[in-house]
Amino acid sequence: FDNNAFELIVKKTTEAEDIRVGLHLMRESANIAENSSSRKIILEHAKEAITKVNQFTIKKSTDLTEDERTILDIIKKNSEKKIGDLYLIYKEQGGKLVYKS
Repeated sequence: FDNNAFELIVKKTTEAEDIRVGLHLMRESANIAENSSSRKIILEHAKEAITKVNQFTIKKSTDLTEDERTILDIIKKNSEKKIGDLYLIYKEQGGKLVYKS
């Protein structure tokens, strides 16, 4: 991350008062950088990600599918575990979704 890009994302995250917005902006900036074959996230990538932030919505837990609620519950109860371990717990509980990296 370029310092200016990171600082802009921090500013927008603080304004939103929601870390999920910041995580979304970081991921979106990285995708934009990757699509432009850039090895570094620059200010322009962060600005473009910010223009798309209105498309980012946070679902209520009641809007999640049964599988999504199961996964969320597993993560809450096992926050210290790695993704592969979480997936094994999910499968043991009858989960049907496949693991994608």
